[in-house]
Amino acid sequence: AHAPRARWRVGDRELLAQLALEGAVVVDNARLRASERFEATHDSLTGLLNRRAFSTQLRDAVASAAKTGEPVAALLLDLDRFKEVNDHLGHHRGDELLVAVAERLRRCLQPTDALARLGGDEFALLLRRHGTPERAEAVAAEVSALLDDVFEIDDCLLHVDASIGIACSPLH
Repeated sequence: AHAPRARWRVGDRELLAQLALEGAVVVDNARLRASERFEATHDSLTGLLNRRAFSTQLRDAVASAAKTGEPVAALLLDLDRFKEVNDHLGHHRGDELLVAVAERLRRCLQPTDALARLGGDEFALLLRRHGTPERAEAVAAEVSALLDDVFEIDDCLLHVDASIGIACSPLH
């Protein structure tokens, strides 16, 4: 513009600096709250939902299924002989194995499904849409097949088996 530039007064500069500082504090607080919400609902090792968040989602899905008639299914998965991995190879490798298992389990999910680490070597999948016994059994077979492939953790080749339980609503 060809108009002369307005000059900042000392008070205006201080006010602008204070506004910028307060804005930065608001943004930092929002990020902190978001981080706290994530940490409250997710497992710190795998980034999956935690037991509390999964229980809430399961309860909501079962209540919704009771209203809509759309079946939901829950698969509970426990790694067999996982204690041996921790005992013989150390907890560090056990943690790496849990992260690798979580990554493979994510492959079985549809966008409406949920996956959680309940604790230790226990995982859970929630099949919200089309949670029929047939789909639950197909997902369990897919999980078993994904776990059949060997895991390589720090140059150690590990074979993992899992026990899988299925519950369907409203059937069960």
